[in-house]
Amino acid sequence: MILPMKTFRCICLALLAWLLCAQPAAAVTVAVMPVDDLTRGYNSVNQPVTEFVSARLRRLGVDIVPADKVMAFLDGMRIRALGRLRTQEVLAARDRIGADLVLVGSLCQYDESSLSIGMTVALIRTSDGRTIWTASEGVSRVSEQGVLGRRTPATMDDLLVTLGDRLFADWPRRLER
Repeated sequence: MILPMKTFRCICLALLAWLLCAQPAAAVTVAVMPVDDLTRGYNSVNQPVTEFVSARLRRLGVDIVPADKVMAFLDGMRIRALGRLRTQEVLAARDRIGADLVLVGSLCQYDESSLSIGMTVALIRTSDGRTIWTASEGVSRVSEQGVLGRRTPATMDDLLVTLGDRLFADWPRRLER
């Protein structure tokens, strides 16, 4: 069976349009800023927690801007205060490091002797500087202690996993640029 040329062209155009529209959307890229550790004083970075946050977001399927690009951006913009960014700095992250979103965070409690940790994070869109999601959570050995001491966290790493589970439990599943 031979199709008329007009019908063949229509089918080809429809197929081409379908293929172009069916392409998956590009992933949203997040720049994780160094976590400000308020328990250590002014402008103290907690690198292990920053790395943990980046790893947790990767597990959620988020594309992360490499840490060296984030540090170069902070240096190039002369950003010295952690845990917050001015609007022009957020907007610049889009052009300079290709971030669709920026995540800033602060540790407000980090005590290894009592095994307690608390953190606040905010996700900011770089297209308009709007905060689109925030979360705060705190956990401690005492708050996580099970009946008769069973399943009690033994290390800060154990607590960090619990904190990450709760902090990112309501992470937005559909992120827009």
